[in-house]
Amino acid sequence: MQRPNFIIISTSLLFFVTCNLCYAQQFPKYEIQLGFGPLAREQIIDDAVETLLGTASLDPIRMGDFSNSFNLSLRYQRRQWISIGLALGFTTKTTYRTDYSESKSFYKHSNFMSTFEAKYIYLDHPFVQLYGVTGFGILLVKTKDQRFPHDTKMYGWPTTQLTPIAIRIGKKFGGFAEMGYGYKGIVNFGVSARF
Repeated sequence: MQRPNFIIISTSLLFFVTCNLCYAQQFPKYEIQLGFGPLAREQIIDDAVETLLGTASLDPIRMGDFSNSFNLSLRYQRRQWISIGLALGFTTKTTYRTDYSESKSFYKHSNFMSTFEAKYIYLDHPFVQLYGVTGFGILLVKTKDQRFPHDTKMYGWPTTQLTPIAIRIGKKFGGFAEMGYGYKGIVNFGVSARF
């Protein structure tokens, strides 16, 4: 009586492992994306806190400064519906601030980011992929006052990206466009390679 149970269990286990190995070969495991995102807002967590507190106290909402983001994403697809990876990026912008004496100070910001990302795949066909991305990491901000060139400050700040809608077209090599908010911009687009 023990022998048929062993055969059924071992055959089922072998079938399960074989099917999973065959299924795992159906999609590319690695992806590299090189993108450009206009209207990037790196301090999204700060914006959320200020908006929440400003709404509670009925203060007007302050408009944030946007910049252009250049980014590189490296991802590993573990399952059919999710891939995880690392994103590196760079943004630069010039802003000004008016102090108590009504004089304007111009600041140049150089931002370097390193984030972990998760890509959630909604639809995966050979030539079209619909997905969303969430990311969280650290932003290194280097600020320089243009009036005092030797006055440079550097600090770290948390950053995030929320991208509910994205599309990739192409099989091995292709292009992508993403719509979201955060360190990659409101619209992020570029080229992609999967292997």
